[in-house]
Amino acid sequence: MTHILVIDNDLYGRMQLTDILLSIDSETTVASAAHGYKSLELYIEHHPDLVIAEIRKQEIEGFDTILNLRKLDRELPVLLTSHGLPVRLVSETTLNPCPTAPSATSKCGLLSAVRTCLSNSNPPTPSARAA
Repeated sequence: MTHILVIDNDLYGRMQLTDILLSIDSETTVASAAHGYKSLELYIEHHPDLVIAEIRKQEIEGFDTILNLRKLDRELPVLLTSHGLPVRLVSETTLNPCPTAPSATSKCGLLSAVRTCLSNSNPPTPSARAA
């Protein structure tokens, strides 16, 4: 089972991204938050395998949220998006971004980037990360 946390302060954006992510397979679950405090609560509750954070409207709180998530789990993959499309994969231990596939400009591209993040990260199971 794959758990994904979506952080976007735009309700429509969260809903749209959630619908796309749920199409990955029947084993995927998605939790979403509009802001940092709620996202930290949801991280603790769900221990996601991937965080997707919208950056187009994020202020400094968005980056503080990612740093706080990194304190909880230094290996958690974080995919930054703009208008729902992937722009950067944050490296495992810092906020230094690694570029995603340049062709990720559609729903297909987003799903491809998500699959790549999940397969490349080889994260421990959520229960192992929670320990």
